Amino acid sequence: MARSLAEATIRGNNVVDVELKYTNNGSAMLRLRLAVERWRRKNEEWEKTNQSFFNVVLWGDLAESTAEIIEKGQRIEVKGCLLYTSPSPRDLSTSRMPSS
Repeated sequence: MARSLAEATIRGNNVVDVELKYTNNGSAMLRLRLAVERWRRKNEEWEKTNQSFFNVVLWGDLAESTAEIIEKGQRIEVKGCLLYTSPSPRDLSTSRMPSS
């Protein structure tokens, strides 16, 4: 059986303050959150049609070196493997979708 892997490239703006943290065993960890906007051309102007947010976690040496150069609001590109986690019942009780 062939192995499969979910890889992705995401380009967006980091919308959180960068804070390097360390686990109890000393491993470096850096969390980022990317905002990705979709645009379309309508007549002679561009309009935003959608915005998605992606949580990104970096580990080890990559986390430490990235923390030195990334800032909130900076446009970045991330390449890596996707990991989907199901929302907990607590997360489902509070909607993150804007009301219309």
